[in-house]
Amino acid sequence: MNLRITTLITAVLIALGLGAKEPLAVGPIEFGLQGGITTPLLNRPHFTKSTGWDAGVELMYNFKHKPWAVGPTIRMISIERENVGLPDMSVFIRNFGLQLGVAGEYNFNRGYALNPYVGASTGMVFIADQMDEDNPDGYMRPFIRPHVGLEIVNRFRFEAALLVTERYSTSLSLTLGFRFGGGPK
Repeated sequence: MNLRITTLITAVLIALGLGAKEPLAVGPIEFGLQGGITTPLLNRPHFTKSTGWDAGVELMYNFKHKPWAVGPTIRMISIERENVGLPDMSVFIRNFGLQLGVAGEYNFNRGYALNPYVGASTGMVFIADQMDEDNPDGYMRPFIRPHVGLEIVNRFRFEAALLVTERYSTSLSLTLGFRFGGGPK
C-alpha cells in the first residue's frame, strides 16, 4: 500500500512539474490561516478511530522571481477517541498537539489563478495525551509535515497534509485556507 501511495504522489508531482509556468512577481510576504479536519493513521488499542480538527497560521517569505517560499508555522491538532474496551477509563480521551516549526513550499504556477504547490514543515510538536501515564503534562517530539495543495486566485487554498511524529499522533489532514498579501504585483 505504501508503495502505491508513493508512486501516485510521485506521478502527480511529475505531472505538475511538467505543467509549471514561469513564476510571476508577487509580494514578498504573505500571511496564511488554515483550518480543517484530521484523522489519525494508527488506531490506539481499545479506542475507536476518530476525526478531529486542525488549525494553523504561517508567515511566508516569497523569494523574488523564484517559485520558493519559506517561513515559520504554528499549528494545533485535537483528536478525541472513544473508549470501547477499557472499563476503568473515561469514555473519551483527547490527543492534542501544538506544532512549532518552519515551512517551505514550491509553487508550480506562482502568481497565476491556479497554483498547485508542494511543501513540508518541520520542527517540534508538544503532545498532550490523556493515555500517557508516564508524561501526564505532555512531551515534545520532532515532526515533519509534507503537504500538497492548490491555491486559487492567489488567496484560497485547499491542502492535504501528513503529520509524521510519534506513533499514535501521526495523522492525515484536509484543510481550507486563506492568504493575505503575496499576490501578483
